[in-house]
Amino acid sequence: MCSLIGILLAVVMTKFIMSSILLGSGEETKLKDALNASFIYSTDFHPPTSKEVAIADSLFANILKKRSYSNIDVLKFSNIRLHLYTISERRNDFAVISEPTPSNGDGFYAIKLTGSPRNIVLLAPHIAHDLLTGDIIYKMFLSENFLAAGWSTTHRKVIDLCKEPASFFNAFTQAAATIQSPIILQLHGFNKHSRQPSSDLIVSSTKVNPEQFPIGFLETVSCLKQNLDSWKVKSYPADVKFLGGTLNINAAKFYERNPNGAFYHVETSKELRIELLHNDTLRNKFQNCFL
Repeated sequence: MCSLIGILLAVVMTKFIMSSILLGSGEETKLKDALNASFIYSTDFHPPTSKEVAIADSLFANILKKRSYSNIDVLKFSNIRLHLYTISERRNDFAVISEPTPSNGDGFYAIKLTGSPRNIVLLAPHIAHDLLTGDIIYKMFLSENFLAAGWSTTHRKVIDLCKEPASFFNAFTQAAATIQSPIILQLHGFNKHSRQPSSDLIVSSTKVNPEQFPIGFLETVSCLKQNLDSWKVKSYPADVKFLGGTLNINAAKFYERNPNGAFYHVETSKELRIELLHNDTLRNKFQNCFL
């Protein structure tokens, strides 16, 4: 009886979490449906082996660079328990990589095979914990500017993909570092009332030393402060000394592969996230600072 109640509670909790993760605009799409279906609230995460991470890294990199894939790539992904397939919608073709059946929380990844996007990759590593970040990244990805996106598919209490060294999420991040002039925008959420000085957005390159800031970082900070002038925009470490993502393993792996790339660790308040989700004008002003 207790186990039955536990199962029912898990089902209810999963549905509640998913209703909060990707609210959407009322127009359901195949890509969003696939992303929603990939989420698993409770699982025992088993990290991939170093060999599996290396295989995924190479396969992700090839698709990001060539913007195409072969049947051999499909087979190689299946050998490391991931499914590679195409979703077509809104005049776009997307290469999608995810678990065939949600079981481990290995993440959900989409790469544009058509159009002329910039070499910018979007990441939402905590979609169940940092509510609305997954949907904001989804809406941004559907615009013409962004090449690829990756989402977590389980709760950070199960596995924090920003801290786990062995993950396909890291493989995706490392692969992104191999494209020309790569930029990563990783979106997070925080409670602004628990931090002082009060902030709505904290942007960091995860670097403490200004001499190590990526090219364009200061210009991006200036743009965000100007475009979001009614919000409290801060930069790390100049304006605040917290939430700089300095221990973020994704950023470390990215810079290890490409020291000249740009990794933006962006923390947002719940109030700002709500506006970024529903206010197209504000969201465009935000994303234009990274283009």
